[in-house]
Amino acid sequence: GYVENCQSEDALKLFRTMVELGVKPNPSSLSSGLLGCSNLSALKLGKQIHQLTCKSVLCLDTTVVTSLISMYCKCGDLNDAWKLFLEMPHRDIVTWNAMISGYAQHGAGEKSLSLFDEMRHEGIKPDWITFVGVLSACNHAGLVDLGIKYFDTMSKDYGVEAKRDHYTCVVDLLGRAGKLIEAVDLIKKMPFKPHKAIFRTL
Repeated sequence: GYVENCQSEDALKLFRTMVELGVKPNPSSLSSGLLGCSNLSALKLGKQIHQLTCKSVLCLDTTVVTSLISMYCKCGDLNDAWKLFLEMPHRDIVTWNAMISGYAQHGAGEKSLSLFDEMRHEGIKPDWITFVGVLSACNHAGLVDLGIKYFDTMSKDYGVEAKRDHYTCVVDLLGRAGKLIEAVDLIKKMPFKPHKAIFRTL
């Protein structure tokens, strides 16, 4: 509740109290604690929660390890995130999304797209969050044509309907490439009312 209401410091204080009282964290409380660390960029505290996790059976829990990967990515520690990703015995779509988005957010567009290709080769179907990461990766890598291609094939090839986040990514992609007329045309063709973020991007 604290994390969801932008009170991550209170959330982490409560998490610490819980541990001090001897209450064992479950996947839900660990994920919430790690999200709080992500919101505050509290890498040191996130590593402490990681150590706590390593002392329990939850170190093999897909949800918990995915939360750790996401925390490391959001705090800028891509190396530790990648190590955890490689060590995971089972990866679900959320795990792949966390790593793809992590690389994309930190400008490693080509690594992000390579991971996307690997995910598809393993038979994992991308969802709308995957494509936000992929379009962001194309943006950072300056791959305009590839980004447009992925945007155009989302619905046709993967059954993923474009959301506001996807349109914002593509407008950003076109804008950075100097294709402002195309960006404006895309906004006009959106199936919903343009939002503040897309105008800010333009």
